[in-house]
Amino acid sequence: MEFELKIQGGQLVLGGSEQTKAFEANFRAAVRIEDRASRLRAVSQVILPPIRKVAPYLEWTNHFFAPRPEGPDDHVRIALDEYTVVAFFSSADGGIEYTRPYRKYNTVSWRMIRCGVEIPWDADRWGWDVISRKMLEAAEEFARKRDDLRRPLLDAAAISQAGHIPTVATTLTKASVDSILKSAAGAGFPVTQAAINTGTMMDMSGWTLPANSMISGVVPERIGNDIMTRLFSPGYGDINWIVNHTIPSGYVYFGGPPGEVGWQFMGGTRSASDQDIDHDLDKHNWRQEVASHLEGSHRIWRLQIT
Repeated sequence: MEFELKIQGGQLVLGGSEQTKAFEANFRAAVRIEDRASRLRAVSQVILPPIRKVAPYLEWTNHFFAPRPEGPDDHVRIALDEYTVVAFFSSADGGIEYTRPYRKYNTVSWRMIRCGVEIPWDADRWGWDVISRKMLEAAEEFARKRDDLRRPLLDAAAISQAGHIPTVATTLTKASVDSILKSAAGAGFPVTQAAINTGTMMDMSGWTLPANSMISGVVPERIGNDIMTRLFSPGYGDINWIVNHTIPSGYVYFGGPPGEVGWQFMGGTRSASDQDIDHDLDKHNWRQEVASHLEGSHRIWRLQIT
């Protein structure tokens, strides 16, 4: 926001753009208070909040896991199955060989995420909403921890499958992406989504079409506009690109539909507050139990940029 303070007719006047109307109304109300101490306190309450120096954390691994309704108090049973049915050629009077499926389940291990903050009692004199900012940061830290729980599952899944952890040198290339999309489609489990760092995605702006391509020299206008304005095309490969700055820049994760990859379980977030009268503090804490299970390892690919 931009604003200007000046003296007009012996009174403080606040001017600025349309965005400052709410701020202006609060400030005018504050400066009209007659009592000097109360006026100074009220003016301090409309101080603009500090500029953030850390980019907000955006959760991304949740896109690979479908949500399940079970909570920490439920007995979680994840049904497992193997391909067992076999057909064969036989003479008209031949017998039949039967196969039998068997019952198999898996379960999950719950992890507790905790976070707490202490707010001094004089924070209401700081002039900005301290507790709301800290609650937002707590939510971001919960998202970070959920990613910390799920990302190793994605890594282990890709490593467990032969050929699912290709590498490319220096920069993301069209050939490296095309190779994964082609291999996945050829195996019968096409890629439907990919998670990529915003900066890494912009490597797409340097891609060129092969000289012998059937569309060589012809770029659709929509794609051309995307490359010029965004430095990438969000529709490449007809898959959903999950693009944000919190995804590791040295990796690109590819996968299928969440319901064919794994499950995520999240208990409700619980909160509690208390007062520390010996140190003039309010204490707030939050906790959440989470669990994840990945079954579709064949659906996960990880491209490493070295």
